[in-house]
Amino acid sequence: MAALVAVPHPARADLPVAYAMVGCIKDGKFQLRGTTGPPMDDPAVVALEGKTVRVEGYLSPGDRFHANAVLIVDAQCRADLHKTYFLCDPCQTLPGMPASQPAPRREDAKPVELLPAALRQFDELPRALRGR
Repeated sequence: MAALVAVPHPARADLPVAYAMVGCIKDGKFQLRGTTGPPMDDPAVVALEGKTVRVEGYLSPGDRFHANAVLIVDAQCRADLHKTYFLCDPCQTLPGMPASQPAPRREDAKPVELLPAALRQFDELPRALRGR
């Protein structure tokens, strides 16, 4: 027996939303809550070895991530600071909705000047950390 369910508006999440990941650079890789991303070989990223960093950017459907900033949260790797969170509250996910409102960062941090090639090493981290 088949059932047909009518939904007046299909569920969608089309727009990228501001997102942050706090983890450590350890052994040349970004680590977050026991998971490890791919190797990072840019010298500017390697210089962050042993530090807790916040990576900010935009998360799109399918865990597609584009990093736009890296900040130092602590000079040492601190697993107790590891977390992920949205930088908007609420986050606009559909065209025509009211604009997203900024959400406060959850920790103080110092910005790191990285060239675009170094920032790209953090792209797609959510997918890599989930093993996709």
